[in-house]
Amino acid sequence: MSRVSPIRIVHGFTSQLPGRSRIFFQRVYFAQMPHPIQKGTGNPFPFAMPVATIEAPKQQCVILRAAAFKVFQHSGIGVDDYIETPPSRSASTFGFSVRVGNRGLTDYNTNVSPDPGQVAPVASGNQGVGQAALSPGDGRLYPFSGTITPHLGTDPFASYIRPGEQIMASVTVLREPNFDVRFFSVELSGWLAGEAELDKMINALSE
Repeated sequence: MSRVSPIRIVHGFTSQLPGRSRIFFQRVYFAQMPHPIQKGTGNPFPFAMPVATIEAPKQQCVILRAAAFKVFQHSGIGVDDYIETPPSRSASTFGFSVRVGNRGLTDYNTNVSPDPGQVAPVASGNQGVGQAALSPGDGRLYPFSGTITPHLGTDPFASYIRPGEQIMASVTVLREPNFDVRFFSVELSGWLAGEAELDKMINALSE
């Protein structure tokens, strides 16, 4: 029988505690769908609608862990009775994006128009669905409502902004919806940390 050797765990619990300056947050923002959509000369679609903007305060960094969009439509029953639109109905009608600083949250690599006013790839000849060469910034729009960040249960995803930078969530209306859309929402969650604390984390990961 082997002899059991006593061991001592140093900082086993306290090493996992967040710093004093760290604050966790979860916020929900709403934006109304314009009614009616004014049509002038030319096609008014697509156009982008800002839903939320967060700016990092001085000496603080905002770490974004999750972002999720929802679309709400009139139920057709009560005057102020709304229901959440299924993600499948938002396909080809809306595009959802979150910009972190001067870059996109991620590259979704879809054939939804990456920027308002551009044309999405189309089929040509007998080659089936058209493909376009990837370039930086393409795939900025996600075509379905719901969570647009990797799932936290399977991927430890995080993105961040430094002091003075912004997180901007927006919905791009690609075409006029064939259902009565009333408003959009975006839920952002993550944590606030001191700039010095974040630098220590990044330096540790870079070593």
